[in-house]
Amino acid sequence: MFPGYKTVKKRILVVDDDPKFRNRLSDMLQKQSYEIILANSGEDALLQLEKDNWPGGCPVDLMLLDIGLPGINGIEVCRRARQNGMTLPIIMLTVEKPGEKLTHAFSAGANDYVSKPIVNYELQARVEAFLKLRATETALSERNWELEALYDLTSALVETRSVQRVLEAAARHVACTLCAQGAAAVVLDDIWQTSALGAAWGTALMAWEESRNLNLPTGIMADVKTADNGVTVVTGKNVQTEGGVWGQTGSTGLMVALIQDRPNGALIVQCTAEQANSAANERVLSGCAQQVAVALNRAQLLDQTIQGRDQLRHMTERVIQAQEDERRRIARELHDEMEQTLVALKVHVTMVQNLSPGQPGLLHEHLAQAHTLLDTTMDEIDRLVLDLRPSSLDDLGLMPALQSLADRFTRRTGIQVDARMKEITVELPQSLETALYRIVQEALTNVERHAEAQHVRLALRVVSLPIGPYRMSPTKLMLTVFDDGKGFSLAQTLRTAADEGCLGLVGIRERVAMCGGDLVIDTAPRQGTHIEASFVLAELKDSLTEV
Repeated sequence: MFPGYKTVKKRILVVDDDPKFRNRLSDMLQKQSYEIILANSGEDALLQLEKDNWPGGCPVDLMLLDIGLPGINGIEVCRRARQNGMTLPIIMLTVEKPGEKLTHAFSAGANDYVSKPIVNYELQARVEAFLKLRATETALSERNWELEALYDLTSALVETRSVQRVLEAAARHVACTLCAQGAAAVVLDDIWQTSALGAAWGTALMAWEESRNLNLPTGIMADVKTADNGVTVVTGKNVQTEGGVWGQTGSTGLMVALIQDRPNGALIVQCTAEQANSAANERVLSGCAQQVAVALNRAQLLDQTIQGRDQLRHMTERVIQAQEDERRRIARELHDEMEQTLVALKVHVTMVQNLSPGQPGLLHEHLAQAHTLLDTTMDEIDRLVLDLRPSSLDDLGLMPALQSLADRFTRRTGIQVDARMKEITVELPQSLETALYRIVQEALTNVERHAEAQHVRLALRVVSLPIGPYRMSPTKLMLTVFDDGKGFSLAQTLRTAADEGCLGLVGIRERVAMCGGDLVIDTAPRQGTHIEASFVLAELKDSLTEV
């Protein structure tokens, strides 16, 4: 933690062995609202400088030091102060003209000198100038420390690839940077109650292991959310009464900063009241929260990229497997059905060849059966062609193809399909038409295999939005398939489908995504299934006619 300087009055240490001069100097400076500390010897001055119980973390802001003190003289006091790392301005007081003593004083670390007798305005000008310089140096040191802290955190997070590692690095870095007793970094759910992930450091480990969630009263969270810098501070007895489990570790200060992004979260710091009241610490914690938000977002995007890559690989494998399954199905049907039909047809043709001219009845019978077999073969070929690529989609268009698909489904299964479609007179991309046809085909197949439904509603329409008092602008193409079947658990079915490599609903979802659409599946056990796919169409100029 950067120490900071919190006092309103600046402290000036006056060191002189002449009590009258010392008191006169004190009276002079007190009129300028300075707090004066008096010392009558070099030994007393060093004791005053070494005190560590001053609010603000530093004994004095400036020292007026007599160069000719008995015992430990002013030059030695100055040298020891600098050797102990003290950076406060030191102004030497002397009755002598500039010479060897002042040279030694400047070599020991003095900043300036004032000759006795003291001229009031000269002393005040020197003191004010050095105090302003010290304040500027302190502010620059604070800013430098803040930047270094944020740079160190950024360096630690830049190589972090997972959300959990980001939280661990954040908790450790914040605790070490602020010299705090403990720190935690947690990711919260959407309603700010429980933590999905988190990490803790130092004394915060106990609170984290005990609660495994943020567990802060709503009042503190409300203060954090409304704070300008996203940081709220709790000190004193309020830490125990308002801090929940985070305030039960003996700390007298508690700082909470929001991580505002996706995901949302919080940084929690257990510290002293002095650390919590430091403006520099607040700025650093706020900056750390922003850096952690960026790192968490990056880690999530990386996770999503990896998941997307895995899904793409799995989808490619499923597509290849589906192609092989389709080829096996076609080969099996050609072998099991059409080949047998052709063999039977060949038998009838052979028997016709062997008939004598005096057997017209048998000739007619074999030709009739051969004709029937040819019709069957042609029907099988048509069915296979429809499964591979419906000719009606190319010859007649999307609406008739969907209507034909619904009619064939009803004839085959007995399940009634109420098809309400509006013809779209603008030209749709061929890929979109094919995707719509396959989505309906797959949805009807699912109804046949799983739904135990009695009725299906199929709708294709354009949703129009008003763009003026007399005009409607078509914006979205909506495809809806609803059945009154038994429904199912969507999440469980999608997990099972992904594990087993089934294309079903997963295939529908992939087709919609490939065309840039949105898919909504609404279902539950005993409540039927509602599938709605929507596609944004930039330009639809013509009107719609009911078919």
